[in-house]
Amino acid sequence: HEIKNPVVGVSHGLDMVRRHVGNDPSLTPIMDEMARQLTRVQGALQELLTFARPSTPTMAPVSGSGLVERAIRLLQPAAERSGVRIIVQLDPELPRFNADEEMLHQALVNLLINAVQATPSGGCITVTTHVAEGRVEIEVADTGRGIAASALKSVFKPFFTTRHTGTGLGLPITREIAQRHGGDVTLESEEGVGTTVTLRIPIRPVDAAAELLEAHVP
Repeated sequence: HEIKNPVVGVSHGLDMVRRHVGNDPSLTPIMDEMARQLTRVQGALQELLTFARPSTPTMAPVSGSGLVERAIRLLQPAAERSGVRIIVQLDPELPRFNADEEMLHQALVNLLINAVQATPSGGCITVTTHVAEGRVEIEVADTGRGIAASALKSVFKPFFTTRHTGTGLGLPITREIAQRHGGDVTLESEEGVGTTVTLRIPIRPVDAAAELLEAHVP
């Protein structure tokens, strides 16, 4: 709160200045850039808070296909701006399963953001769902720059990133969300070819998932 509240105050102050100044050609680009940077700060703060104080999943029946479609709707505009095509291959027989929809939405958005940012114009991202060994698997595969073999062992470490921007918390948060559901996340990548990340969530009753959660939380 010592950081978040002042940032919110600055953001509100910028809005007031913008309304007072109006459309000034010399100031509008500066204020637009200030707003973008404030949004970046707020996003980084939210990731830090999520990582530092992960919430307890609220289990309820979830549609895997609905999760994927919702996350893609959010990231589709960014993909189009980057010239990246998203291909969706949903298993029509995918069952509903017990999970925290908002937490899994965040996990999928994290994976899609990484894929869009790693994929050059003209590339594609393929999102696939299926069931294997009693688990729902959601796979996000991109044709991006890939990750060097020397960096693969570090991708799930907090604050590690191969980009010039970002907090390096997207994958650690996604893994934490998966583990709190009794699942896991794996990543395979080849430099110059692309990266595939698979999110696995077990299909089990709410009570069983709650028992796993209690076992995972220290």
